[in-house]
Amino acid sequence: MNSVVTTDEERRTKRLERDRINARERRKRRKLLICDLETSQTRLSKENMRLENENNLLCQKVLSLNAEVAKLRSLCDVLTQTVSSQRPSVSAVSSTIYN
Repeated sequence: MNSVVTTDEERRTKRLERDRINARERRKRRKLLICDLETSQTRLSKENMRLENENNLLCQKVLSLNAEVAKLRSLCDVLTQTVSSQRPSVSAVSSTIYN
């Protein structure tokens, strides 16, 4: 009976040691995972900030270009009106040519 108790105790001791080793390894892996996640979070936050800044600059550029387009369209309209008011009508040109 004594050897059975010793064997049970040995098995229990070995199991407890394995459990301690496994727990230590799990803690180590979890610590590495958390470190990797924190590094990724920092990198992604910086990338997000850079992209937000770039987006803001591009939005400003779009507004500036839209204002320029509006100004050019207005200028085009003025030029079109000026040219059409200075250009003789087709009937006036026809009567000059055929008379």
